[in-house]
Amino acid sequence: SLFPGQIVAIEGMNPTGRKLIAERIWEGAAQPMATSSVKEMRKHVAKQDDMPLRVMVANGPYTTSDDTEYKPWVDLMSNVM
Repeated sequence: SLFPGQIVAIEGMNPTGRKLIAERIWEGAAQPMATSSVKEMRKHVAKQDDMPLRVMVANGPYTTSDDTEYKPWVDLMSNVM
């Protein structure tokens, strides 16, 4: 099932210019896992004055049922920046 604010890819036709008739819907397309070698990580840490690497992970949706302005996403980004 789909929800407001969900990111999807849709293949379909818009024959009348009024509505899209979806033929295929893709959601949650997985990307390959990012990898870095130990050498690359050490090089990165050295560029950061030997400060430890910090990683933040978040998962949406970033809208609420009554608001599609992405306020939860904006709040998250204010903590990241």
